[in-house]
Amino acid sequence: MSESSRSRGAAAAPERVPGARAGDERRKQDRRQGDRRRSDRRSGAIPDWVVEEHSLRAVDWSRKPPPVQEAARELIDLAAVHGFYLAVIEDAVHHHLPLPDAIHRPVGKDEGERLRHALAALRQWLSVLDLAITAPMMRDALRTVASSEVAQSLLRHLVRKQSTADVDRDKLDFVVTYLYRLHHGMEEPNPPAFFNDEPSVFEEEVYGILAHEDVQALAIQARELLREFRNIWLDVERLQRFDELTDSGIVQRVREIKQVFGPAIYHPRVMATIAEYNTLFGRRFDQLFHAAMEDIKGSADRVRNDADLAKDGVRADSVRQIISEKPTEILKSDYGKAQEQFRTIVRVKKVLDKKKSAQRGAPAQPAAGPRLVPDAGIRPADKNVEEGKLASMQESIRNFLRSTEPGVKAAVPLPHGNIALNRAEIEAFRTDYMGEKSYRAEYAGAVTRGLAIQARMIGEIQQYESKQNFAHLWKPHAQSMAYLVEAAKEIVVEMKRLMVVSEQRGLQEKVINMKAVLERVVLQSGQVIKILERIPTSASTFP
Repeated sequence: MSESSRSRGAAAAPERVPGARAGDERRKQDRRQGDRRRSDRRSGAIPDWVVEEHSLRAVDWSRKPPPVQEAARELIDLAAVHGFYLAVIEDAVHHHLPLPDAIHRPVGKDEGERLRHALAALRQWLSVLDLAITAPMMRDALRTVASSEVAQSLLRHLVRKQSTADVDRDKLDFVVTYLYRLHHGMEEPNPPAFFNDEPSVFEEEVYGILAHEDVQALAIQARELLREFRNIWLDVERLQRFDELTDSGIVQRVREIKQVFGPAIYHPRVMATIAEYNTLFGRRFDQLFHAAMEDIKGSADRVRNDADLAKDGVRADSVRQIISEKPTEILKSDYGKAQEQFRTIVRVKKVLDKKKSAQRGAPAQPAAGPRLVPDAGIRPADKNVEEGKLASMQESIRNFLRSTEPGVKAAVPLPHGNIALNRAEIEAFRTDYMGEKSYRAEYAGAVTRGLAIQARMIGEIQQYESKQNFAHLWKPHAQSMAYLVEAAKEIVVEMKRLMVVSEQRGLQEKVINMKAVLERVVLQSGQVIKILERIPTSASTFP
């Protein structure tokens, strides 16, 4: 029970006691009365005449109301947001916030005019309070003072605003993730719901929360952007160490995607995808963080006064503080403080790993180029993961082409570059022979798979080259390239078989088309192989 809730049930006057105890009781009474006034001020944002005339304490959000009741419903939401904002700000400044009279005394000749004035006043006042509340403040407050009803009002308020400012987008991020975790936080979907194109349970719940709000259809470009979360999550699952996660740039990559959505971020499908991804990422982040902390605490004696840490710019007092704190307390701490502690933990962990490698007789890692773990080897990546990525790439190209006007040529945008297709290749993607056992299905499947392999290679090359100077991050991309080389060999064999069949059937045009794709795949594979050959022998052996 919160302090303000307890105060409502407290006695009106303290027991009379002599001496110092009387002073203590008077101070307690003042606090109780202050908490009671604060509670009254928060709930007072809803004028009594609105509640009495519309019985809106238990509104039916599933039905489209008439305009007057719609305005009253919005006022109910704004009042809940107002109460939440007051709680956050007053807890931060430790005193009451003066409220404008216009909130409690709306003017107007009739009910409709009074509602309009009340809405206008509260919207303007909330726009001021918005400036005082940062996204991290909202995140922390959601953990302590919010309820599902308040969070739903916050969500509807943000959706009505449709702001694309960074701070409002971050607030939406925290609110919708909070709602997801309330009811689905313990679930461990495999695969996650955002791997499915069908609406998830939570997406349906978001539609229910918005109910009477107008929701525009999601554009094709936004749908394609949503599919990026599938590839990103596969990347997250591959990371095994906390420093890998922090060095990966995934957090910034996701943030950039959210910015690209623009107003589409307020669509239920987008919000549901972001909420589920945030929850799964947060769980993975916590797992790797706790593992790193256990390793550091297990080496506490070596870490406390390590000279190598000082060389790396890590202060001894910072290390001692991290060792003494519980991991859960760090995760719950102030946003800025937590970020600094994460950076210190990563530095400490890297120094420890370097020492462990040296104790095992491992040579020091080079300052530039891929810093390798001896005898780790570059093994082709997991087949299921890579096949999933290839299928996703084929589907992404297919969806893009179906959303555009047919043409002789097309340049398909990819996360890392683009791929040019001619008319025959476009047609192969546009056709749908799913489940069909026929020559035409085999032909279309071979062409689209070959081009998907090429597209994946383009992306993995760019990712590898951008990360080759990091300790670990380059290796997953090298492993993916190794798998794609093997996949390219297989598709070349399949295409050659189909070219023979095509010639037997007199389909010379099909032969020409497959030969062109085959040459592209072989050329791209050659570039990948050259890159893999440049990696030192200690890391380039395949099992």
